[in-house]
Amino acid sequence: MINRLPMMFRRVTRLGVFGILLTVAGVCAFAADASAPSVPPAVAPGEPKKPKPPADSEDAIELSPFLVNADQDVGYQAANTTAGSRLNTALKDTAAAITPFTKEFLDDIGAITLTDLMAFTNAEPELDDGVGFNANAARRADAFNSPFRLRGQTGGVAIDLAETGIPLDLADIERVEVASGPNSVLFGNGATGGLVNLATKRASVRKSNRLLRTTVSSWANVRHEIDFNEVLRQNQLAVRLFGVDGDRKGWRYWDYEDTRRLTGAVTFRPWTSTTLSASYGRGDLARNLSIPWTAMDHITLWRAQGAKISDGTADPAGSGTVNISTVNRYTFMENDGSIYNLRNKLTSSGNIDGKERLLSASQMPFDYNFTGPGARYTSDFNNTLVRLEQKLGQHLVVEGAYHKNSADNTANSFQDFRIGLEADPNLTLPLPDGGSRSNPRAGQLFMENNWHPETARFANEVSRLTASYELDLGPRLGQHRFAGLFEHSRFKQGRNDGAQVLVDQNNVPIANTNAPDNTANYFWRRHYVTEGDFATYYFSDPRIPAPLPMIVDSREFNTRTVGGSQVGTSLASRDTNARMFAMQNYWFNRRLVTTFGYRVDESAYRSLRAARISPTDPRVATGERVANEWVLDPRDYNEQRGSFPTRTFGAVYHFNDRLSLFYNQSSNVAAPRLDRTVIPGVLPPASHGQGQDAGIMLDLRGDERFVARINVFDTKQTGDAALAPGGPGIQSNYFTRELTRCSTISCSAGS
Repeated sequence: MINRLPMMFRRVTRLGVFGILLTVAGVCAFAADASAPSVPPAVAPGEPKKPKPPADSEDAIELSPFLVNADQDVGYQAANTTAGSRLNTALKDTAAAITPFTKEFLDDIGAITLTDLMAFTNAEPELDDGVGFNANAARRADAFNSPFRLRGQTGGVAIDLAETGIPLDLADIERVEVASGPNSVLFGNGATGGLVNLATKRASVRKSNRLLRTTVSSWANVRHEIDFNEVLRQNQLAVRLFGVDGDRKGWRYWDYEDTRRLTGAVTFRPWTSTTLSASYGRGDLARNLSIPWTAMDHITLWRAQGAKISDGTADPAGSGTVNISTVNRYTFMENDGSIYNLRNKLTSSGNIDGKERLLSASQMPFDYNFTGPGARYTSDFNNTLVRLEQKLGQHLVVEGAYHKNSADNTANSFQDFRIGLEADPNLTLPLPDGGSRSNPRAGQLFMENNWHPETARFANEVSRLTASYELDLGPRLGQHRFAGLFEHSRFKQGRNDGAQVLVDQNNVPIANTNAPDNTANYFWRRHYVTEGDFATYYFSDPRIPAPLPMIVDSREFNTRTVGGSQVGTSLASRDTNARMFAMQNYWFNRRLVTTFGYRVDESAYRSLRAARISPTDPRVATGERVANEWVLDPRDYNEQRGSFPTRTFGAVYHFNDRLSLFYNQSSNVAAPRLDRTVIPGVLPPASHGQGQDAGIMLDLRGDERFVARINVFDTKQTGDAALAPGGPGIQSNYFTRELTRCSTISCSAGS
């Protein structure tokens, strides 16, 4: 059925969809009216029910047209949203597909991260980065938040409607809204699948609250939270302090995640028409980088052939051994603190039929993570938000906002995802100076790797001016709300992957001077496991110091991290000036609600390219860089500029308090893939998204507490260079205009 829906959308006109839904809605409305008592509604259809003001209020605080007040949420029931029109609007009057989650709901399901919440939405994790089984995006330094898909398309994340890359913790969040499908009013430059917007906590001038919470749960999870909101002057001045201190282990050995974060916020209302609010938070996070499968099997064939120990030549078929390397290969044996040159030495093989396999669960249980204690990801981040809202007269409200969030990340990562469990079949081992000694660990199992330390930085800075105007033309001509926006944003994201190599006292690589990142220069680490003790089954621990410097041919060698690849050395930026106009119109005594939005984003995308640094560069002479390693060249970049208009239109018709019909169409522009080029030297174009939604909302009791929504949607994206053929090491590919489309019927219910 799902595969046929795109054809249905091509064959059925929008008027036809309206006609079908209108017929169904009319029958339901007749039934609802026939069974409902004839009592006039307490509020007009589509108008949100307003909570009573607190008893200790000296004067009523008028709600902002730009923000949703979480005090209006009752339990799991969210009353309003800004995601449909940029204006604070009742969910019942919103045609766009918005799913809000209140703070009480987030607490009750124990959601800490965005991944925890995604299990309760229509989103799904995105694991593929173009290389399938060996997908490594989650183990890089620029893995800011777990990627996900909405409606089959890539989704985006924002904090207070500003794109973010800082690690998210829902303890900092007042409310979450999932806007499915493209929506130009929210974002001209954004993901086609939709946006998950998180509203941070603000200081409330209504009443003081104090929260201390400790959570102890499975996998040694201990988490402390504080949230103190102090009203210093009723309805005028308040401060708030909230934060988290959490440590947890995972279900796999070596897995962990530790986080510390603290935010301070203030709200000041010097006059009833003026509100100034600000917050600043910072924190850090550290976690293990894991691989969710077992290591490769490199021992089965060797054991099947008798587990022979020798210094002979490689004999894959006869003895199940292969040559480690035909060039010098300096390897640090962590168990005894020695360095050997394993050139032309042997290792075991597991390929009985020429095919590689993973170890079975009996050989390496899944609840042991073989990346070990050394695979570590860290993030230091901060988030700043300042808002000034001013009411001018009875109907005009203006808000200025400044938002900045940034993160500096590190990852002690690895590139060979085919790391296996191997056996050492060598009788002797060569020393770096040319001698040799008997192998004290002949026949033992081991794992080894070369570490690839990398760094990444994300920063987004947004300045925004928004205005709202309300116009009431009476019962016949309706009520109308208008919003305008001017916004400037500057987004930057960079990554520097690395490789740990050996260089001498003059910063000259040990073997290949033309390519310092070449494997001939790698410094390897080996860890011998204790067979049967699976906690020791990991490839190495970089915290163990190696006996360096190492003397080879009168040269002193130490380890150094150099640029690991051209594609992994990157810096992309986006500068955008945006203009937006939106209006919301209430007709026929508020039975019909229409929304229209138009936005233009003038964006400049720039991506610096990496090149090998010249040996004559001053940075080489000072020792800052190694000759011929990969560095960014500020003179060599790809740039793309454009003006991207997008639109949205929606309508909701309320037959009565219980039954409503809605339709919404929208578009957006997604940023081009700045991490790849097409037709070498050219950035991919900005892709475009389009979406249509139509359906029925049914308020089962007529009090907006139990609402069901049946939604038919069609979402498509064109022009995306979604795949990286050959994996992330391939820098360029040819481009064909691609259509990605998802259509289905979804049902949701809330209370």
